[in-house]
Amino acid sequence: MKITKIETVHVSHLLMLRVHTDAGIIGNGETFYAPTAVAALLHDWMSERLLGANPLDIEKHWRFFYQRFMNFGGRGAEMRAISALDLALWDILAQSCNQPVWQLLGGCTQSILPTYNSAGGTGYGVPVTGPNDRSSTARWKTTGPASTAPRNTLKNYSKKAITP
Repeated sequence: MKITKIETVHVSHLLMLRVHTDAGIIGNGETFYAPTAVAALLHDWMSERLLGANPLDIEKHWRFFYQRFMNFGGRGAEMRAISALDLALWDILAQSCNQPVWQLLGGCTQSILPTYNSAGGTGYGVPVTGPNDRSSTARWKTTGPASTAPRNTLKNYSKKAITP
């Protein structure tokens, strides 16, 4: 199995990530805060290593990016990019095994769990209003075969509208 395409979209401060494979499996990840910076890392730098790679090598990808990001600070957008990618790769593994992620991470240890929502404050996922409002114009940015423009230009991201 190989990674064929990486897509991101952000609404307000939330970034959603899709990682596509040649097996037709799409892994989903997300992160909160500074979504444009995270998307830039994913599309402009991380995608060069990920496209064509095995999505099931989760630890290998995590270690590679973590070690490089630590060389120049490793905080902020870098860690959020790793986090979103990690979620998407675990989702791909779970779908390929036809198991929930929690089962792959060791299974059930308790019958009841208290929940806690640390969802980035009261504005989490709420569209911003004003000149930068993206609620009605959210578009997926794509890195992969659908991209035909030269790298390092804004045109290299094919835009595909999503419906709310």
